[in-house]
Amino acid sequence: MKKVKKVIISDFDDTLYVNNKISDKDIKSIDKFREAGNLFVIATGSSYTSFLRKLGNSKLNYDYLIVNHGSTIFKENNIMFNEVLDFNILKEIVKKYNLEDNNNYTLVKNTLGNFFSTAREGLVKPYTKNITKIHLEFTDENFKKEFGYLKANYGEKINIYEISSNNLEIISSKASKLIAIEKVLNEEKINISNVYAIGDGNSDIEMIKKYNGYAMNSSVFELKKYCIKEVSSVSELIKDLL
Repeated sequence: MKKVKKVIISDFDDTLYVNNKISDKDIKSIDKFREAGNLFVIATGSSYTSFLRKLGNSKLNYDYLIVNHGSTIFKENNIMFNEVLDFNILKEIVKKYNLEDNNNYTLVKNTLGNFFSTAREGLVKPYTKNITKIHLEFTDENFKKEFGYLKANYGEKINIYEISSNNLEIISSKASKLIAIEKVLNEEKINISNVYAIGDGNSDIEMIKKYNGYAMNSSVFELKKYCIKEVSSVSELIKDLL
């Protein structure tokens, strides 16, 4: 009887990358899972360069990498899919928040603030060609107002994610982790019943709801409402599957 191939879709920050490292136990569990003929996919809101920086010299192995909340898919370091933001929307947002001014956006590594990402670059100038993600930082006073403004004016054309207090990220509505995952599953001809997802944040909720979803113990409350189980690590999920 042919073995059924399973797939794990894992968020990265605060799911696999915890306390500024990837645990050896998770790495060994992932290798064991893949050696058994299964697929391991990383789906993160981070940019490609941010992911590589955090990966460092880690021995982590994976089959597909989804970055920028689903805007870009990498397979063996080749871009399999990339959805850029509508340039007119980009221009309007840059103008509204005066992001052409160097004081209002940053090209400094490892910092908060306003910035832009492409498929491969994490920090680029506002009008760089083929921008896939905008990161915007607001204050306590104006966050709700500006979030509401963006939803009201571009709601059908963009996806907006609140990634931390007063920080949000914008991508095209034609992209999401869910859309990217479906492209991977179609590529691999995987049945939805054999797909397991794990995450901790708001941008993971869609995939936790649709697939066999696990939540990290540290997850936001909203995500925990849809999971089938809470776990302390990716290796704990893998233990359930092998």
